[in-house]
Amino acid sequence: MLQKIIASAMMLYCYFSVPAQNPPDSSAKKQALLISGSADVYFKYDLNKQPGNIKTSFTSTHNQFALGMASVKLEHSGKKVSATADLGFGPRATEFSYNDAGSALAYVKQLYVSYAPNNTLKFTAGTWATHIGYELLDAQLNKNYSMSYLFTNGPFSHTGIKAEY
Repeated sequence: MLQKIIASAMMLYCYFSVPAQNPPDSSAKKQALLISGSADVYFKYDLNKQPGNIKTSFTSTHNQFALGMASVKLEHSGKKVSATADLGFGPRATEFSYNDAGSALAYVKQLYVSYAPNNTLKFTAGTWATHIGYELLDAQLNKNYSMSYLFTNGPFSHTGIKAEY
């Protein structure tokens, strides 16, 4: 009974969102390099107490706290050129980049460079994270903390060049 109360209390706690930081001040001077990051930790408990009853993607633990993923994002903006490097570490990032297992690319979620020759045209080349449905790999970007089977099948990223007019 106590376990059900604790599990219910944790679900209620996770339901309410608390902002981690204040939004940036629009009057502040634009920084050349912006560094941000996040980490998500979760507790998973199977109320049916069935071994091997995972029922979600990227969450294979039972009755314990676990690190989902820690991320660091570096963004540089210039007048015509900008670059973004979004790196992920931890079990969720490893499973997300299953194609690049064992290489340094396994930590890369997104890595791209943009060039804008004028105000109406912009070219971007690199690798982007692909989301399926409404779920994203980064827990803080999801409305609900969930990694359902909808998110199981890749590909989870794509590489290419795009032009925006």
